[in-house]
Amino acid sequence: SDDYFATLGIPLLAGRDFDHRDTRTSARVAIVNEAMAKKFFATPAAVGRRFQKEEGSSWSTPVEVVGVVATTKYRSLRDSAQPIMYFPRGQESIATLSGFFGALAVILATIGLYGIMGYNVARRRNEIGVRIALGAERSRVIRLVLREVATIVLAGVAIGMGLSLGLARLVVAFLYGVAPWDVATFASAAVVLVAVGLAAAALPAWRASRLDPVAALREE
Repeated sequence: SDDYFATLGIPLLAGRDFDHRDTRTSARVAIVNEAMAKKFFATPAAVGRRFQKEEGSSWSTPVEVVGVVATTKYRSLRDSAQPIMYFPRGQESIATLSGFFGALAVILATIGLYGIMGYNVARRRNEIGVRIALGAERSRVIRLVLREVATIVLAGVAIGMGLSLGLARLVVAFLYGVAPWDVATFASAAVVLVAVGLAAAALPAWRASRLDPVAALREE
């Protein structure tokens, strides 16, 4: 946060402290201590240098060093000097929240698709029973259910991609380190959504294939 180092009495050796410029829509920035500047940049003057966080972190776009502070020891005076990087709290929080809501959206989509396919299997119980009674293989019943969910998912992906491409130019100012029409991002999203859809339909499809045709026809 603003004036973090001044509050803790940590000297700023070069560059600047975090301030109002460091928002969720600005370029990713960091402040490093002198130990990190010497270890990774081979010089205390690391301001303006860039590095990238490892994969699996909240964001992996290039980060610019905007300041260097004195090396401090947080636990004990006997500790050796450790390289430390500091990030604006707001940027990390927004990235974490974005990831959380993205995961939540995937979970809700999975639950929704599972409910839809469960309902469709129950509604077509008699039809599936007739198919099995007439000699349809269990694997064919599974493919029948999966084909239906694939149609729904692919239609949703096509509509979503179309809307995303149309609205991409509106979010150009909010992106950093990735193009608004990034092919890898769109392809990854499509693959994940299709995989989630098929996974959500797996259990209803298996249940449909295990349906007892005698019981299903008796209900009719």
